[in-house]
Amino acid sequence: MSKRLVALSTLVVLLAGALVAQDKLPHTPIDTRLKVIEVLDGDTFVTNNGAHIRLYAANSPELTNCYGPESKKYLTSLILNRKVTLLEPRGDAYGRVMALVYVGDELVNLDLVKNGYSRYDGETSSQSELFKAANTYVRENKLGIYSSKCYQSENLKNPNCNIKGNIDKGYGTKIYQRPDCPEYSSTIVELSLGEQWFCTEAEAISAGFTPSAHCQK
Repeated sequence: MSKRLVALSTLVVLLAGALVAQDKLPHTPIDTRLKVIEVLDGDTFVTNNGAHIRLYAANSPELTNCYGPESKKYLTSLILNRKVTLLEPRGDAYGRVMALVYVGDELVNLDLVKNGYSRYDGETSSQSELFKAANTYVRENKLGIYSSKCYQSENLKNPNCNIKGNIDKGYGTKIYQRPDCPEYSSTIVELSLGEQWFCTEAEAISAGFTPSAHCQK
């Protein structure tokens, strides 16, 4: 068996054990010898044993969305070709290992959130309060994904295209709001989430969005 397969098998065994004992040993690392060989996007990377690791509680934009390329570039600067330690591991639906990722004593996940490259959506971990405080600070100070580049109440780049296309974070439902809709003024377009501005209702419908139920027909 190759060294790569042995390393990957070892990681799987360690992960299984860590998941079983997670409540008792939440700070036990599953491996401290992993080296990052590739960064896929702003929250996922590959280690030298072939494992795909996803930053837990740090949700970066897709590469095609606002601040996606910037998030990947920043994560690359922090971890590429460096050894990482994984804490509080768990699996996800895509076969990846989600974990708190450390380079030395620095929590990479938190670094991305507090600098506006990732959002914290309330995931539970030993560092939840730090994530919550960091996300609140970035949002209140309009940094990164919460800056006017990605977080918009009006379309300054093209004011004539003022139909707001929103995506429900829980269900993925796509709806749009016209300027005459009652909730229009309080609706934010978050380009980092793949939300969009449209010039016409036909454009919105073509992109898979449906009119908000609160809008008059």
